[in-house]
Amino acid sequence: MVPGMDVTLRIRGNAKITSDHRLLKSLEVNGKEPKTAIVVRVKEAFLHCGKALIRSDIWNPDNRVAKDVFPPPGHMYADHMKVNREEMERLYDEHITEDLAEEGRSVSED
Repeated sequence: MVPGMDVTLRIRGNAKITSDHRLLKSLEVNGKEPKTAIVVRVKEAFLHCGKALIRSDIWNPDNRVAKDVFPPPGHMYADHMKVNREEMERLYDEHITEDLAEEGRSVSED
């Protein structure tokens, strides 16, 4: 899905998760190699009409969910892991900030 486009690329096939170092090394970005990758063996690929996307009005900024509707990601992780919410939120925020800084980006305040 591409924001603003009403058609999507639809594929049919099989997928698997891999941790093959040779493949992961080829996917390195900014000196960071992913831990895993999804390998998709495509049997069929085609553009899918956008009726569902148009009906959903998904790209309308007025339909965005307000940030306070869901708990922060750190709280969701903490609840799942049964650890302290505030500490997990701090760790989550630090991790995102550090990773983006390594890529020369900053956290958006949107």
